[in-house]
Amino acid sequence: MKVSYLILCLIAFCVTGAAAQTTSKNLEYYLKEAESISPVLKDYQNLQRSAGIDSLIVRATGGPQVTASSAGMYAPVVRGYGYDEVLTNGQALEALLNVNYDLLNKKRINNQLQSIKIQSDSIKYAGQLSLYDLQRSVVDQYISAYASQEQVGFNRDVVRLLEEEEALLKKLTRNNIYKQSEYLTFLVTLQQQQLVLQQAELQFKNDFATLNYLAGISDTTPVKLTNPKLQADFNITAQGFFNKRFDIDSLKNINQRNAVQFNYNPKLGVYANGGYNSSFVLQPYKNFGTSIGFTFSVPIYDGHQKKSSTKSSVWPLKQLQDTAIFLPGNSSSNYSLFDSKLIRLMHSFRKLTSRSA
Repeated sequence: MKVSYLILCLIAFCVTGAAAQTTSKNLEYYLKEAESISPVLKDYQNLQRSAGIDSLIVRATGGPQVTASSAGMYAPVVRGYGYDEVLTNGQALEALLNVNYDLLNKKRINNQLQSIKIQSDSIKYAGQLSLYDLQRSVVDQYISAYASQEQVGFNRDVVRLLEEEEALLKKLTRNNIYKQSEYLTFLVTLQQQQLVLQQAELQFKNDFATLNYLAGISDTTPVKLTNPKLQADFNITAQGFFNKRFDIDSLKNINQRNAVQFNYNPKLGVYANGGYNSSFVLQPYKNFGTSIGFTFSVPIYDGHQKKSSTKSSVWPLKQLQDTAIFLPGNSSSNYSLFDSKLIRLMHSFRKLTSRSA
């Protein structure tokens, strides 16, 4: 009974192992795994969440600001020596609740929010570009691994046919129908093909391990890669995506120039406070009260800092314009180079597939 149970377990284990060895995985599986595990993409997602929190902080600064403050002072006069009591009153104590509000900060707040949005768009663009680069690497490596797999299958078929032919030629040689020298030459060819098969298997293992590394997969179980089914007109991104980087940079420079301008606008604010403020000279228990007021400031002269800051923001815009003029011709040549490389790769891939079939 135990022997029968053991045999059944061994059979089930062998069947399970065989099923695991014949598992098929496609290109979409590796792309999804690489995207979900990539630490770079997760880092960009965290940066975008951080930008969202920064926008909430900026919005909070646009409202009234409430603070609590307290201060105390004692200036002793010993034998006539000490601070002038007319100025210091000898002692003072204050405990206040302050409310401050900037009346002319709406445009500045909106500019800061726009700056955060531009930063978020820049992070999103960098993350998308990183995703495209990751997908390109995975696709290239998947094609290489699939080509190596097909090469292994082709060489395995060749070795199988040569081994069948070797068994037939061996019988013919023993019956003196086939020359022994030619049979030995054939054996050398068979051994060479077996060596080619071993090299192809090693190459496939290396390409497959690299593919798993790029996709962040730690499972080393052998799998069968399916046909990637790529098209000759396969295009990852539109040309406008690469131009978007210059749009973001130009908006960023305009935003920085506006921030400089807002720093030199008049500032008007109001405040109110209430609490306790006393010098303890006369009826200190009655020194509870409130006060209101306003503040107003206008920058007049800062040593031409505004002019220098404005000039420093103009040069990047000019550089972006020059680069944008150069971009269309250069990008079209890069696209044509990428397309021609992809077409050549597809032709080679189809030749290999037809030959293995």
